[in-house]
Amino acid sequence: MLFRIFNQQTLSIFSVVFLLITIGCGSKTVDLTHSQDHPANPDGKHGTAPAHGDMLTAAVPEGDEGHSSITLSHDGTEALVAMLDAYLVIGEQLASDTIDNVSVQAQAMLEAFHTVEHEVPAKLRSAHASHTETIHETGHQLADISDIKSARIAYGSLSDSFKHFIASVGVPANYEKSIYSYVCGMAPDVPEAGIWMQTDGPVRNPYFGSAMLRCHSAKTQMSVSSADMSGDTGMESHKHSH
Repeated sequence: MLFRIFNQQTLSIFSVVFLLITIGCGSKTVDLTHSQDHPANPDGKHGTAPAHGDMLTAAVPEGDEGHSSITLSHDGTEALVAMLDAYLVIGEQLASDTIDNVSVQAQAMLEAFHTVEHEVPAKLRSAHASHTETIHETGHQLADISDIKSARIAYGSLSDSFKHFIASVGVPANYEKSIYSYVCGMAPDVPEAGIWMQTDGPVRNPYFGSAMLRCHSAKTQMSVSSADMSGDTGMESHKHSH
């Protein structure tokens, strides 16, 4: 009799434990560690990284209501446009597995940034001092780069800081195409395992190029400057071919 009662109690305990384990597994989050079998990270440890491809999240603008409150002058806005143009060309070059035009574009980006940063309020410059320093440092690295692996690493750090800067200043209101930030998640040598910005359209991963051109796990639209450019007669709509 006592043995029967013990067995019933034991069975009840195992049932409860099994139920708790089942509930726990159902709520477990995905482990984003890199897979050793993934061609993007041959030295990584085994994990359960999600399959990458054309998997997108909702394109939600970064910043309050998708707009930035920082206002730049005509020259500052044009310099930021030039900076974005150069940055996008660098990303396209790396996605195409080449660095042929990276040095020239990096120099153009640095020259434009010198104009932009002087118009940013001192408080904001102070808050983003590390990002400003990184943009300068990685810009100079890309201007002198000689191999694509080093270029991709420098570009990863540049992208992280430039994304923060754009989130604060905003994409110029006269920029014809929307700018989106993407997350690769498979590049171990760069911040956040690989983030970059590009215009909307086919995904062009700059970290792996043709090896995994569409690899990404997130897409977010960058905020646009709230400055009204309609009254600036000297401001012509900027044309893009990106």
